[in-house]
Amino acid sequence: MEGFLQDQNERIRKLEEIVTSQNVEIDTLKSELAIAKKENIDREQQISGLKKIVLKAVIEQSIEKVDDEIHKKQAHIGKGNYSNASFEELETRMNNKFQNMERKLLDQNKRIQKLEQIVTSQAIEINELNGELAHVKMENSDKQEQISILKKIVLKIFREQSKREVDPEVHDNLVHFDKNKRLLEGIQPSPIPVHTTAFYAYMNQSLTTQDQNRILIFDTVKTNINGGYNPNTGIFRVPVDGVYGFTFSVREDPTSYGSYEIIKNAEAVGSAIGLVEGLAIQQQVIGTVIISASQGDYIFVRTHSSLQHHGAILSNTHGRSMFAGWFISH
Repeated sequence: MEGFLQDQNERIRKLEEIVTSQNVEIDTLKSELAIAKKENIDREQQISGLKKIVLKAVIEQSIEKVDDEIHKKQAHIGKGNYSNASFEELETRMNNKFQNMERKLLDQNKRIQKLEQIVTSQAIEINELNGELAHVKMENSDKQEQISILKKIVLKIFREQSKREVDPEVHDNLVHFDKNKRLLEGIQPSPIPVHTTAFYAYMNQSLTTQDQNRILIFDTVKTNINGGYNPNTGIFRVPVDGVYGFTFSVREDPTSYGSYEIIKNAEAVGSAIGLVEGLAIQQQVIGTVIISASQGDYIFVRTHSSLQHHGAILSNTHGRSMFAGWFISH
């Protein structure tokens, strides 16, 4: 049993190392993403300013060259036709330069999108690891308590045996009982198969302003048949292949607005938006999807990856923010 505890502790240590490594990588990616977004904005501003400057300079230079060329032609020939070749060449160069800048912007946008997908994937993995780590620590604590109780029982038995002599007949009965006990312990009851999967959970309390691309955690579980939903991470892990239904309802206060997505792994499979800013009313933003999912897929609700979220998410006895899902068929 102590060897099992050592294995559990080693597993916890490895998980903690993985979580630390993932956190460092996510921080690095977030920094790189922020830098890339800032560079993108700066370059868009630079391009806009450069376009104005270049266009103005080209027009002024073209006008001056046109005047000079006309004067030269008139001086030598008396009259002449001005060629637009130089102006067209400048215009072509300018267009090529703008096209190169647009290609760079497109490449940067692709890079940003890829980084956002990586960050989402890492967030899912870290949430799962945190949940598993908490579960392992809880199991470890329970087993440590069992060991302590068993040690006390064994010590008590040894003390009682040392105080009296055991009758041979009683000794034989104890040996026979211990043998039967070991045989019974070797028989494991067959688990009852679970033929359905469903969960329903809601937020225990209201949340303050949320960032973009943030997983919503519905921490109070009322139904969790087959144990696929993790209230520590807000993520449902699909136990078997099949068709599933998922729905969420987010309660917003009168000053709030935001958009929410149902995510399968890193793909948005559904979304809903609420906007009542300035009105003295509250609303429930509801989204529902029916999708095919494979064993091991991750399903969760998050704030929109690109749209800004403003205000609080409410959840109390007057109205809950909730997340639910159920298995429909294979």
